Amino acid sequence: TPCTPCPAGSYAGSGTTKCVACAGGTADMDSNAATPCKPCPAGTFSAASATKCPVCPAGRADTDSAPATPCAACRVGQYAPSGQTSCTWCAPGRSDADKDAATACVACAMGGYAPGGNVTCVRCVGGTADLDKNTATPCIGCKAGSFSAVNATTCTFCVAGEADTDSDPKIKCVACLAGSY
Repeated sequence: TPCTPCPAGSYAGSGTTKCVACAGGTADMDSNAATPCKPCPAGTFSAASATKCPVCPAGRADTDSAPATPCAACRVGQYAPSGQTSCTWCAPGRSDADKDAATACVACAMGGYAPGGNVTCVRCVGGTADLDKNTATPCIGCKAGSFSAVNATTCTFCVAGEADTDSDPKIKCVACLAGSY
């Protein structure tokens, strides 16, 4: 009987009687059944009988570096571009605002912060401010005699003729009564 060509994604060595499917994690990259299936690199996934090794898409990663197992989804607060072997947590000062691991983490605006791995940036509440202008560090409380609004980067000190009568840094200073200072 005549020899039958093996289908793409399989291999048959010289003198063999059967076509053998490429195992998961390998691929018939040249579509030549006379050459052995090649191992896929880390950051890719291939099922049995594959002819190529597709990279893990953005938002997924080959976390076990075993191309025979499917790429794992990254968690919310993480990011992975395509072809990765690990998911990366959003760095301090950045957040996963869209909750999509396929898109890069975004920087927090001044007047807020994120400690790392966050989905949202935390706004500085009234009475606190981003005094060091570093979105990776928490907001700092304003000192007595000063105040700040939400998302502030500075604390505003009471000017001459005003006083911090309630010692609440969320509330503006009030004008002194006539005849007082």
